Amino acid sequence: MSEEIANTEEVGTEEVVQESSSWLDSITDQELKGSKSLANFKDIDGLAKSYIHLEKKLGQPQEPQVEYKAEDYSFDTPENYEANNDIMSAVQAKALEAGVKPEVFKQLAETFIGKESEIIQAMRQEQEQGLKETQESLKKEWGADYDKRLAKADETWQKLTEEGDDKILNSLDPNAKLAIAKLMDNISQKISEPHIGKQAGSPVLTKEEAKSKLEKIYSDPEHAYHKGDAKSVNEVFELSKLAVDQV
Repeated sequence: MSEEIANTEEVGTEEVVQESSSWLDSITDQELKGSKSLANFKDIDGLAKSYIHLEKKLGQPQEPQVEYKAEDYSFDTPENYEANNDIMSAVQAKALEAGVKPEVFKQLAETFIGKESEIIQAMRQEQEQGLKETQESLKKEWGADYDKRLAKADETWQKLTEEGDDKILNSLDPNAKLAIAKLMDNISQKISEPHIGKQAGSPVLTKEEAKSKLEKIYSDPEHAYHKGDAKSVNEVFELSKLAVDQV
């Protein structure tokens, strides 16, 4: 009987010890441990729930405001790529105004530039391939006379155009230049034909008259010649024969 009493006392003591044990005992900071506010929570779960509820009520913690400078918005470019300074300067200014983080701007700018560089490279390759095909086509058509006829086409261009026209020609892509060279070659062939410049029943114009008529045709954008009219093109061929020396 005495043993049973003793066992009961031991069990009762353990229960008292367990009840007196609290999650507060795990706190090492004595000032926090003695806080009356923490004593209102039975366990750590209750404290966590209270914190989350308070956070939702007050909102997420705000990051400290950082003042960025224009020089913070730098970015890298691929080799042989020239960024459009006007566009990128405007984008940098907007990013600074909007408070975009420099590292975020850098990622966006380099992604855009990388994709644009790929597109430009693909376009250049396509142009080079097109130029090669056009050159091969002309070489096949002109055969051994390729260099000679190309030089003749350039000579014809110089005789039929004004100084300012060279600037326009140089602004064109290589494929367009070759197409014009072929046109000039055709013109030189027409000019070389003896019947050019003479029409049955039509008076033969003087050199100055032919030049004057050509100038009117070239300066009138509405003239049928500029629209590819076959008759007008032939007329220009004939006038060119009269307006210039034999090519």
